Amino acid sequence: LFENWLAWSKQEFMPGGCIFVVAAVELDDRPGPARDRF
Repeated sequence: LFENWLAWSKQEFMPGGCIFVVAAVELDDRPGPARDRF
């Protein structure tokens, strides 16, 4: 599972990396109700 996730996150259609990791980092950096919920 992990190897497939790494391979998926390196695909050309995702130049910034895995969208889920990017979203988690962005959410963690901003205070508010969305961050508090997750």
